[in-house]
Amino acid sequence: MAAEKKLDIFWLLGQIDRKNYDLWSQLSDDQRKEVAPYVLTMWMAGADEFEQLVKLGTIAAPCVFDFGSKPELMLKVLTACSTGGSKRYEWCAPKNTKKKRLAVELIAKHYRMPLRHAEEMLPMFANDELEELAKEQGWQADEIKDLKKSL
Repeated sequence: MAAEKKLDIFWLLGQIDRKNYDLWSQLSDDQRKEVAPYVLTMWMAGADEFEQLVKLGTIAAPCVFDFGSKPELMLKVLTACSTGGSKRYEWCAPKNTKKKRLAVELIAKHYRMPLRHAEEMLPMFANDELEELAKEQGWQADEIKDLKKSL
């Protein structure tokens, strides 16, 4: 028999939308261990509510990692960011920066510069120029293929 989940994320989101600021006190110790502020923030960002997105971006996002060790406080922040009412949430996946990272790392290695400078230079390169740099650096065909996909 499969183990049951101790905390239902959609129930938790519903409580946040009901502006239940005492939510933490209603959770068991096992449920409290399962609260993941970053995951909740990403789910809440999947709502089609402009005001909520603005609040999440300006209030919750800057502190989600700082308050990672304080999930009770982060639940209150997320509750404050909710516009209330019942919503349908969708997962808001973070942008995949790994692909962009390939080109930045290529530029940094080729020109022997820090990654932050290479990132600033990235817009100056055409796709075919980046492919040529990759060949000059001795990248394998599959690595160059991944680079092309990312461009």
